[in-house]
This record gives sequence, C-alpha cells and structure tokens, in this order.
Amino acid sequence: MRDHQPSDELRLYFPLPPLDYSHDYEDVVEGTREWARPYTGYVGARDHDILDSCAYSANTCLNPRVPRHLRVWFSAVSSWTLLSDDLYDRGTVQDRQQRYAEVAPQQRHALLTPLDIPDPDRLHPLTAYIWALRRYGEEHAPPAAVRGVMKGLERGLRETATEIGYAVRAEHCGADEYIRRLLSGAKYTGAFATMEEVCNRLTIPESERQHPLLQGLYRLTGTLGHLHLDFAGWANDGPGEAYNLINAVAHDLGIPPREAGPPAVELVNLVMELFLRLREKIRPQVGEATRTLLDELDWMLRGNVDWALYTTRYASGTNPMRPLLPEEHRTPVPPPRLDTAPCPALGPLFELLA
Repeated sequence: MRDHQPSDELRLYFPLPPLDYSHDYEDVVEGTREWARPYTGYVGARDHDILDSCAYSANTCLNPRVPRHLRVWFSAVSSWTLLSDDLYDRGTVQDRQQRYAEVAPQQRHALLTPLDIPDPDRLHPLTAYIWALRRYGEEHAPPAAVRGVMKGLERGLRETATEIGYAVRAEHCGADEYIRRLLSGAKYTGAFATMEEVCNRLTIPESERQHPLLQGLYRLTGTLGHLHLDFAGWANDGPGEAYNLINAVAHDLGIPPREAGPPAVELVNLVMELFLRLREKIRPQVGEATRTLLDELDWMLRGNVDWALYTTRYASGTNPMRPLLPEEHRTPVPPPRLDTAPCPALGPLFELLA
C-alpha cells in the first residue's frame, strides 16, 4: 500500500445508484419485537438500538418485493448476531470465556445440526431464538439457502472463540490480514449474500453455486459490506478498535488513524472494482435465479451504505470519515485502475478475471 497526499476529491467509489426505501420500517420493528418476545425483551437502550437498527437494515438492504414475513426474519436474524455478540462482551475476559464455553456449543449445534434439538425449553434463550429462526427459514425459503446463512453465522461465532467479543480485540493487524479474516467469515460476513438468497426465495443450481466466481462473490459481498461500515462506524470504534480497516491501514503506514481514511478509500475502491468485474464476468454464464441474486447483491451493498449513513447505530455528525462516504447528488467517482490484486488476500479472486 502506497503513501500519498490526501485529496478532497477522494471518496468511496460506489457506482450503484440510490434506491427507493418508501415502505415503513416501523412495521418491521414491531414484527421483530413480536418474533423475539419469547426469547428476549428488548428492554434496555442498547437492546432498543439493536431492534431499531436491524429493522431499518431490513428496509434498506432488501428489495421491496420481499414479503413482510421474510423481511422481519432478516431483521430478527440480524438482531440475533448483535445480541449474541453482546452476550460475550460483558464482564471480564474470564467471564466471557466461561459464558462462551457454556452457551456457544448450544448455538453452534442449533445453527448446524440437521436433527431436532431435544428439550429446546432448556436451551439458553438466544440458542432457542436462532433455532426457531432457522426452522422458520427452512419452512418458508429454499432450505439450501437457509443452511448457507446458518453456516455463515456459525463461522462468525467460531471467530468469537479466539476474540471473545469485539471489546477485547486489541491486537492490531495490517489491512491484508484484516481482509483475509473478513473473507474467511469474520464478523458474520459469510451470511450477507445468502441472506439475499433466502429472502428472495431463490433456488440457485448447485453447479452455479459452486462456481468459483459465484463463491468469490459470496465472500466478497460480506467483506465489502463490512469495509464500507468501517468508515461509517469509525466514530464509534475509534482508533483503538483493531477490527477496523482504517486502523489497519494506519498500522501498515505508521500514521495516525485520523489520517488513514484516504489510503483506506483507495484500497476499498479497488475491492469494489474487483467485485463489479467478477459480477459481470459470471452473469452470462448463469441462469435467471443467479442473475437475480447478482442484482440483489447490488441492493445489499447499496442499502448497507445507506443504512450506515442514516441509522442511529452509525450516523454521526462528528465522524471524520463521513465525508468519504457516498452521498446523493455528488459527482460520481471514476472507476479505479485495477491492474493487480488490491492486496495478497484477494489474489485468488483477482486471478479469476483472467
């Protein structure tokens, strides 16, 4: 990664147009609250923030044609990931490790087992919650897609075994290692693309699902989503959060994190161009269902940025990285020149363009 002088014109390359979010997300808030009532009460300010944030993301990240019950399901699954993270973020590291040892095996079993769980009433409430969500998804959407979401959630949960929640991530790494972790499923990135598959009730032929280009797009969608959120969430994370691209870039360049926004933008813009080229290369090779999924991945990425810009979870007038985010009525950023892989971790995906 090269050093350079920051430019006022440098901001995120985002050629996907703004979308229409005309439907009322408050209805999704109430639906999610109803879904969660047997398992969690959403009583505190933090819980209410999670509820509101996840319902709003279901409003922005899903096409309006997605039926309400699957929009609510999307919101409920998203809220489960945050509630589960919070479960392992409270108390001392020893407390968190003990809680993880007690609850995580239940959660992983509920996410992956093909069998019924005996005595579900004896489960931890969050385990019972994801078990109920999984069963509902398999009854109302293609089971293979639901299993893909659950596998993505399980990979994110396994990551927590070593990190024990975001609050104790203090070991800074460089940008390449950070992107490598995202590609492997860190921060629940493995569920981003398959959530679109579930909520749009798409049956992707297995031969197309296993295509290297589509597998790359599955991984890259969640990775890009979190790279964009790193800019929106930097005001909350701050320079001490190891799991943020801006801080990883600062670590690489040996500069203060507040100065690392522009070089981080350059890197993410190359990742975005890689995503777009992979998407266009596979489109002529797949059928209607997969082409629809490719369109919905665009919706996911655009909606994810708009969610971050305007949800109370991330919106902040004091975030020094906010001017780098795409806003409406701004001059489009031209495509970056993609001659090599944006970083070594993305080398195998870049080679697929040959």
